[in-house]
Amino acid sequence: MATELVSPIRTIRKARGLTAEHLAFRAGLSSATVYRAERGIGTPEDDTLKAIAQVLGVGVSELHDPDASDSSENAPLTDPTPHLPPSGYSRNDGAKDGAR
Repeated sequence: MATELVSPIRTIRKARGLTAEHLAFRAGLSSATVYRAERGIGTPEDDTLKAIAQVLGVGVSELHDPDASDSSENAPLTDPTPHLPPSGYSRNDGAKDGAR
């Protein structure tokens, strides 16, 4: 089963303009997990496939069969910019009380 997923995940991801790292971040997965799923190494958990499919804007079935939807490779993401979580740090540019 896993080898069937190699092309569709990578192909759809690239069509969406995402790097593997951005896909991993947005799906809440490690980069290694995405790389393994794209290369068919092991069998991804159902939750992993659901997370990847959600970020890519496709159904899990399209990760198995890219022809399940004619628009899977052409539909752009609504927001291709990765959203980084707050770091817990505030910017300190040396200013105090808003004055420099």
